[in-house]
Amino acid sequence: MSYKILLILSFIFCSNIYSANYYVANEGNDNNAGTENSPWKSIQFAVDNGQVNAGDTITVKPGSYQPFHVTKSGNSSAQLVIKSATKYAAIIQGSERFDGRDAGIHLVTEYVTIDGFDVVCSGVPASNPGERGIRLSGFPNDFKYGVIIRNNRVTGAGWVGITTSYAHNVIVEFNEVSNSIVQHGIYIANSGDGPIIRNNIIHNNNQAGLHMNGDLPSGASGEVDGTISNAIIENNIIYANSGGAASSAINLDGVNNSIIRNNLLYNNFSQGISNFRIDGGLPSSNNRIINNTLIMSNNAFHALKFRNGSDSGFVRNNILIQQGSGDALAVCDSCMQNLDSDYNLIAHITNQNSTVENHGSLTDWQNNTGQDANSLTISAGNVNSILSSNFTNPTNTASADYSLVVNSIAIDTGITVSDASTDINGYNRPSGTSYDIGAYEFGGASVMPTPQNLQLDKN
Repeated sequence: MSYKILLILSFIFCSNIYSANYYVANEGNDNNAGTENSPWKSIQFAVDNGQVNAGDTITVKPGSYQPFHVTKSGNSSAQLVIKSATKYAAIIQGSERFDGRDAGIHLVTEYVTIDGFDVVCSGVPASNPGERGIRLSGFPNDFKYGVIIRNNRVTGAGWVGITTSYAHNVIVEFNEVSNSIVQHGIYIANSGDGPIIRNNIIHNNNQAGLHMNGDLPSGASGEVDGTISNAIIENNIIYANSGGAASSAINLDGVNNSIIRNNLLYNNFSQGISNFRIDGGLPSSNNRIINNTLIMSNNAFHALKFRNGSDSGFVRNNILIQQGSGDALAVCDSCMQNLDSDYNLIAHITNQNSTVENHGSLTDWQNNTGQDANSLTISAGNVNSILSSNFTNPTNTASADYSLVVNSIAIDTGITVSDASTDINGYNRPSGTSYDIGAYEFGGASVMPTPQNLQLDKN
């Protein structure tokens, strides 16, 4: 037998040892072998089973299932994958109490992927602190790493749809999260660094669409620094969130050195993107806010806000359109330090003198501060006419389309920013002579694949 054949056989043998596929189905039995033709019945039985190890996949066939919790982990080179065989076809009904919390899926673990489930919550907010759809929890002395929450649909959580706490390098992508009763759609908390929040659709939640909170408890030390650093928030569509308690479509409390790019926010009823500090260990500073489209509803406040000393913001190529009572751009005095804002479209299309807080029009802001020297505005006028002359289908519904139309003022009026070289759809920038302003690049043709397995090691 040749050396090459030995290598091939060795690879096959090792692959069989270190990677196995198991199955769960409504018609299964937990006394079965867990194979495709002889599946287990319970997801909980499968994840607890001693046969299942890092690198293995548990595939759940279509049907309705009980809530479950995962305490077993994968590792940095081999995820433990728990997935629905068909997206949304494996339905998790209601929630269970585990480890003092209520959720449909509990993850007290690391290097685990949850993929493709339809989590239909009970909608009961009475327990403290309330029901989550999918919950990832570490602890102050035991941060969790490398969990991926992907392709799930979470509806009607009593408290929050998807939560993470004390968890580094989590990826939350391609989920739809809606109708949280008390608070937010997605909530990233407790000093978790390196989160990637991308390609999610977040809508009709009672408070924020995406809430990120460093959460500095008294007496904290070590990894619990009350900040979230090196986050990437990109390609999300966030709409019709109520913004109760003055929440925003994207709340950044104690978020630093992060990138917020290519997000579409529309018809949110309070604020757009807010940099601030309430519970965080520090103000939200040194964030790069690039190529986002924010269309604020009639009753909304600020589109983009900096408060509580949130300084050193880098703001480029954003569409900030305000129709409501607030300003398109709001910057506190202490937040002006090292602010670098330019090449944006900033407009209050019902009242030009409310374009920039405490400055009035964009021209006044430019003259008073030297900021946004190359930015554009739109003269006040008929809202519907202005929006339809710039966007494909600028409605307040789920079918809205805020991609640019021919002759939009946002086309070719931005500037090159190296870390926003593709748009919300993955099209290359620029497609014309210059970057377009906003989340969409007009006329883009070359679709770039979105990375599916990017994660960072704890080392």
